Amino acid sequence: MAKKDVFRFTRLWLCEGIPYAFRNNAAAYELARENFGKVLGEHPRNVSMTGSGRLGFSLAGTKFGAAYNPDKSDVDLFLVSDTWFEKMTEDAELFIARLSGGLAVPRNEFEKKYWPENAQRLKQGIIRGHVNQHYIPNVERYKATRSCYKACRAFQATLGGEEGTAEPKKVSVRIYQNWARAESQIGGSLLFALKQTGHDIS
Repeated sequence: MAKKDVFRFTRLWLCEGIPYAFRNNAAAYELARENFGKVLGEHPRNVSMTGSGRLGFSLAGTKFGAAYNPDKSDVDLFLVSDTWFEKMTEDAELFIARLSGGLAVPRNEFEKKYWPENAQRLKQGIIRGHVNQHYIPNVERYKATRSCYKACRAFQATLGGEEGTAEPKKVSVRIYQNWARAESQIGGSLLFALKQTGHDIS
């Protein structure tokens, strides 16, 4: 398989179209991402889904091949928006600065354990052109992040109110700077998974 074919597959099947999780109820997915987009002032076509819900199984590391489970699996969204990438980068950099300066104080053992790790992941993500909303605390200080949490809840609540769909337990979103960054990251994850499973990529 040629490397360029992996990225063509990424564009067609991992960035566009109806995810596996909504193969029997595409209308619910479209309504949910429409409501997500309304919160942030973004067109629904800029909102899509990754994770096991996209293909029906996970591509992630030790979880590779794990089947999507509507009762247990999280919903991993992504938004492509330069505007929101800039806003979320500002929130991320503020959180990182406050944490390193001792101003952002963990409220419990969970935050004490994961905040330093989240800060490192945010730094790495910004370099690659993306920011994960759930790595930043959902508090008033980080206004863009709070809006993203609100958008995720709108997506979640929409599914809970639609016949034939279950409300997911957790919805999170990664914000990409542009489509090139999104395709590079998502396609890179697929490429890594293929190589790890013995596929010959030229």
